[in-house]
Amino acid sequence: FQAEDGIRDQPRSRGLGDVYKRQRVHSGFQDAYESVRKGLISHMIKLRTNYDGMWRRFEVEITGHSLGGALSTLLAVELEALGFRIARVTTFGSPRVGDWRFADYYDEKLGDRTHRFTHAHDAVPSLPPRLLGYHHVATEVFQNAEGEYVVGDGSGEDPNGSDSEWTHASLSDHLTYLGMEVCSCNMP
Repeated sequence: FQAEDGIRDQPRSRGLGDVYKRQRVHSGFQDAYESVRKGLISHMIKLRTNYDGMWRRFEVEITGHSLGGALSTLLAVELEALGFRIARVTTFGSPRVGDWRFADYYDEKLGDRTHRFTHAHDAVPSLPPRLLGYHHVATEVFQNAEGEYVVGDGSGEDPNGSDSEWTHASLSDHLTYLGMEVCSCNMP
């Protein structure tokens, strides 16, 4: 199903049971994830198989910036459903990945292990817009324009977070997190 607003029902043909039963994610993020999914999942399963005894003691940490943050969110859901132990998911400047059902499902499974960093005037976390039905996963850690960090209320859409800034127009804020440049992106 492809909706006009770009939200697509998550497919259930992956053998993941109820993971994607009624949640919806943005079709562009789903397509991007599908383009790398097979390689990522097969590699993780191969590692788990080859190092079975050692693997049981390890946990997976997942991180990503921008589109990589959206893909990290989707990967975390799938790896958790496949029985991988997820220690932490950390994203920087991630867009809204899906609707509130997806965010609720994600938060139930991984919300206590997720930190979604946002930065003052970074436009990407405000996309796609909430008025189209999109909702962030928890928990936001917002660096405001004064450089202070504000930990969100766990709702994914904390009114004191990135949506409290009305001027989302800074490329610099999207490319700089925790005082470090996270992506030079071949820009002058």
